[in-house]
Amino acid sequence: MTESKLMLIYGQERYLIDKEIERVRAGLGRNCGAEPEVVFIDADELTPEQLLEQLDFSPLFALERVVVIRRPSWLGKTRRKAAKVEQLVDGLAAFLSEPIPGQVVIFTSDEDVSAHPLMKKLAKVLKKTACVRPDAKGMEAWLRDLAAGLNQPIAPQAVRLLANSGQDMYYLEQLMRKLSLQNGPATITEQDAAAELDQQPEISVFKLTDALLNRRTRDALMAYYKLLRQGGHPTFFLYMILRQYVLLGKVKDYSQQGLSQAEIAKKTGARDFAVRKMASSAARYSWEDLKRCFELFLEADTNLKQSGRDGKIVMEALIIAVCTGQTH
Repeated sequence: MTESKLMLIYGQERYLIDKEIERVRAGLGRNCGAEPEVVFIDADELTPEQLLEQLDFSPLFALERVVVIRRPSWLGKTRRKAAKVEQLVDGLAAFLSEPIPGQVVIFTSDEDVSAHPLMKKLAKVLKKTACVRPDAKGMEAWLRDLAAGLNQPIAPQAVRLLANSGQDMYYLEQLMRKLSLQNGPATITEQDAAAELDQQPEISVFKLTDALLNRRTRDALMAYYKLLRQGGHPTFFLYMILRQYVLLGKVKDYSQQGLSQAEIAKKTGARDFAVRKMASSAARYSWEDLKRCFELFLEADTNLKQSGRDGKIVMEALIIAVCTGQTH
């Protein structure tokens, strides 16, 4: 019978936390040769006595079990009275300081709470695991592995777009499955990925890019702040803005060559409504204006890649500069 353990698994990415819990469960199963029971507890809904009753384990129906206490509010700032929290901490510390045979208890949290009084009391028996979201390169590798597991070809540009979207990993996993079903054996392109991202109203950057193209500073900043509150990533915003301005330049050039909007749509691969929108915006930009914009985009990209630079401020400065026509 495997000795029980006490764990703290923390991080912002719930996908990674759940994967770590599954890894623990699978390891227990291999060790004991049977399927462990997994129990999820909402500790905020229980009194200290009820929580201890839930943790009291006798292996009648399963040789091993994993108990997951998901993000209890009292591990952080809480409105519970100090006396009640202290009672809870003391009771749990006494109960969990000695392992219960056949049971693993896992606390999850959004952040490292090892400085909490309960975690300090249990420090000698507590194992901490940080679940950190991979950087951009790591996200790209993860997405390529997902695609390979689905036997689904995907273009590098699509991988980069998804990796920089700022969306959580559960969302991206489901989106990859959806794209695989839609595309079948055909390669998932950047356009395929962008179309699916743009269909999600909570992460659409159309309001931001429209306001930028029309140089409406207030509207652009409002859209930007809203996207930030929804968890979007500055690198993704810059990427989508750049795509729109590349299309703007193409539409402006082809229009000056005398091509019709239908011909431009065919040449660029853009949808008719997108070409119409860019054609109306093109008049607001001289070629010198576009040159300045792309210089600003390059400067912002460089700043975003530098450690120590606040990406949110970098993008805010870019939006103001583009809308007002500033060169610096």
